Amino acid sequence: MGDTFVYSRQSGMNRMRIRSTAGAMWLTVPVGTAHGRRVDEVRLDGWPEAARHAKKALRFGYGKAPFYEHYIDDLHALFDTPFATLADLTVASTAWLFERFGLDAPLRASALPGAPGDLAAVVEAVSPSSLVALPEALAHDRAAVATPVEAMAWTEPTYRQPFPGFVSGLSAVDALLMRGPRARDLLGG
Repeated sequence: MGDTFVYSRQSGMNRMRIRSTAGAMWLTVPVGTAHGRRVDEVRLDGWPEAARHAKKALRFGYGKAPFYEHYIDDLHALFDTPFATLADLTVASTAWLFERFGLDAPLRASALPGAPGDLAAVVEAVSPSSLVALPEALAHDRAAVATPVEAMAWTEPTYRQPFPGFVSGLSAVDALLMRGPRARDLLGG
C-alpha cells in the first residue's frame, strides 16, 4: 500500500464511490492543499464532518441492503476514528476491507527500506520478478519500472445493487453491503 506515495488530485486517494438513487456518488475526504505531498504528510481537513456525511450517505444508499446491519457498526467505528493523516485513513480502511474479504493485509510502503515514495522505489526495495497492473495503469507502470509488468485479466462481475440497474466501479463496500461474506466470490480465482 502506497502510504508514502505522493498525493495527486483526482487520483481517488481521498475518495470512494458508492451507489445512490442517481447512479453513483463520490464520498470525498477534504485534504486542503495536499497536491505534491506524501499521503503520510497530508492532514485531513474536516474529517469529522466528512465522516458524518459518509455515514449518512451509506444509510441512505444501503440502509435496506442485505448486509447493512451486519457491517454498519464496524464502519461507524472506522469513521469515528480521529485519523490525523490521509495515510492513516487509507491504511485503516484498506485493512478493514481486506479483513472483511478474508485477505491478507497488504504490505505498507512505509515498512520497506527507505519508505519508498513511488512504484519504482517499491520495486527497487522488493525486487519482484514481475508485476500485475490493471489495464488502465499498464502503460504508466511499464514506463515506471524495468521489471516486467503484465495486464491483469479481470472482468468486473455484476450483482444486485440497492437500486435498479448495475453501476460499475464502486467501492468494495458496495459488494460487502450487498453480498456479505459472499462478496469475496466476486474477486474470482
